[in-house]
Amino acid sequence: MKSIVDILALIVLAAVGFVTWADTPLGRIFQGQEAPKEETAVQKNIAIESPLPGSKVFGYLDIRGQARVFENQLNIRLRDAVSGETLKEDNIMALAPEVGTFGPWSYELNLNGIREGKRLLIEAFDYSAKDGSIENLVSVPVTVWRTTSH
Repeated sequence: MKSIVDILALIVLAAVGFVTWADTPLGRIFQGQEAPKEETAVQKNIAIESPLPGSKVFGYLDIRGQARVFENQLNIRLRDAVSGETLKEDNIMALAPEVGTFGPWSYELNLNGIREGKRLLIEAFDYSAKDGSIENLVSVPVTVWRTTSH
């Protein structure tokens, strides 16, 4: 509840001109002014803002973050946290305004059919243009809370 109140306060302050993006915690992180906090999964060039680590998730999950990666390309992967099996992987684009700047990204993931209680890892990363290795890996552990079936 406290985080919702904090977010609403920032929105109000921004609306009246007292706070800018640079004054927010994520703005300070991306400008190198502040160390990342535990609440947000951050790597040097990729952040997952939602869901938060340890979240209980269900249905259609909106995954959001910021990235500063080569050609704005990054990958989202869903893995079984116990077995390591990849359940889904997709390539997406960050919407950075200029080369070398952070841009927002989002991805909707359908969790329907995954059993309740299953522990998952949501990962965001990019593949190296040089050798194809994984770079900037950010991982957020979540648990499927309830299931819906269609």
